Amino acid sequence: MENMGLKALITGATGFIGSNLTRELLKRDWEVYAIIRNNSSIGLSRLKDLKNLNYIYINNNSFEDIEYSNIPKFDACFHLAAYGVDYNQKDISQTIDANIKFTMNLLKFCKNNKTKKIINTGTCYEYGINNRRKISEDTQLNPQSYYAISKVASELMANLYAREMNLNLITVRPFGIFGEYEGLHKLVPQLMKSVILNETRKMTQGEQIRDYLYIKDI
Repeated sequence: MENMGLKALITGATGFIGSNLTRELLKRDWEVYAIIRNNSSIGLSRLKDLKNLNYIYINNNSFEDIEYSNIPKFDACFHLAAYGVDYNQKDISQTIDANIKFTMNLLKFCKNNKTKKIINTGTCYEYGINNRRKISEDTQLNPQSYYAISKVASELMANLYAREMNLNLITVRPFGIFGEYEGLHKLVPQLMKSVILNETRKMTQGEQIRDYLYIKDI
């Protein structure tokens, strides 16, 4: 009951982590608004059973058409939208538009909205996928893909903008998340599919070290 009246804005609500977070916040009596891009290739299948979810539709990555008078001031904005999480997403222009331009437009919106707190989402790939040592928050970043590089760039720009505009922003870098609604391009769903269909799946030598975290825990 203590959370009643709190309002959240979520980008990437149609994705794996975002859809789970949306469900959890609604369960905790938050009033949740999901930003949906009109040109998004991702459908609403992960959200179709949620009846209390509010939608804000935008064109491309722009917030210019939003009527501020029609939406509340948010207690928190969870920024989970990104391009390039799926290995098949390799378009450089879309990477820049979705991960850098969209992030900065979102921060400008939050400034105008007077959003109290912004939780930005990075990626473990910012440290480099070939890093064989145990990783901590102080490990030097070594991004090795357009996706990872764009996430580092957007975080640096977001931090500077937040300082200049006095925004309350923090970035988290989730590691090895698995669970319900995970995409089929990820390891655990692929293994489950192979077992169910009795398929043989090519694997590596198993020399990687990964720290997996269940979606309900994050």
